[in-house]
Amino acid sequence: MDFMRASFLLLAVSNLLVMGATFVLGMSITPDDATGHTRHTLMGILTGLFTCFVHVVAFMYFVVCEKIVRQSVLSGQLGAEHAERAQRLKGRAIKASMMGIGLMLLTTLLGGAAIAQYDTRWHFASAIVTIGGTLAVFARQYVLIDEGGRNFELAFQADNATGRKS
Repeated sequence: MDFMRASFLLLAVSNLLVMGATFVLGMSITPDDATGHTRHTLMGILTGLFTCFVHVVAFMYFVVCEKIVRQSVLSGQLGAEHAERAQRLKGRAIKASMMGIGLMLLTTLLGGAAIAQYDTRWHFASAIVTIGGTLAVFARQYVLIDEGGRNFELAFQADNATGRKS
């Protein structure tokens, strides 16, 4: 397993654990528990920031790989098909990252609305959807990272097979 796949797996599992802890903490508070509400709010903010961080890290992997491949194509060291594939993967990665970030923002905003005495059921429902949706998005991103890594390796293995220097 290469470094990025292992790193992403660690970040994704950590993120899901933090989401789960925030969810359990939210379920354990009573309506008159001000300290519990404060803890859940702070955990929610931490979860939101960490989730966005993980999605940005995943997307930036594709930005960097695409840039390296594109520069190699422009310098004449690689064929254009590698850059086209890297560009397509980067496009898929931004869609997955934005889906994950959007789910987290929705849940965070509904949590803020719940603090302002709006119906907490919407926040609860969105939290469940966000945890499941984030799991699906992470699975998608993992597959894309694996595919991107294989594309990157294939591009530079093909380059070495032709005798050109990388």
